Amino acid sequence: MKQLKNIIALCLISMLAFACEKEIAEEPKTEEQPPEERVIDNGVKSQAMSVAEAIRQNDGTQVCIKGYIVASTQRSMSNCDFEAPFSGSSAIVMADIPVSEGGDGEDAETYLLPVCLTDCSKSIRTALNLEDNPQLWNHLIYIHGTRSQYMSGEGLKKVTAYEVAQ
Repeated sequence: MKQLKNIIALCLISMLAFACEKEIAEEPKTEEQPPEERVIDNGVKSQAMSVAEAIRQNDGTQVCIKGYIVASTQRSMSNCDFEAPFSGSSAIVMADIPVSEGGDGEDAETYLLPVCLTDCSKSIRTALNLEDNPQLWNHLIYIHGTRSQYMSGEGLKKVTAYEVAQ
């Protein structure tokens, strides 16, 4: 009888010890995928406006712009980097024409449009900022977003799609 009590007690202790153990599920491992380009519909691209036209749009207007990435900037338009090395990944600047090597943006006329990259998806920010992608400097792109006040002037925010022209 004493042996039976010891066996039952041992079984109960074993059950309690193993019953309290939590099973920890591993989080699924995800590989960092390269940013996907958000393609803009051909119908929308055919109606894309210039940077100058976009600047004249009302705040809150959804626009598709065709222009060149001519600079990188942070905090204000007075901090524009018009040539490499580019610093900051929070904003790019678009113009209707590319800037010349060693230029200061004056050759891009007065129509410069800052594009906020902090309020869009991480993949768009990663794909478009000049700090990580200096090869995009002076490259023609289509970009879709909302015309808004940004950096004390007209700008583009809430970018939802882009396409690098070939």
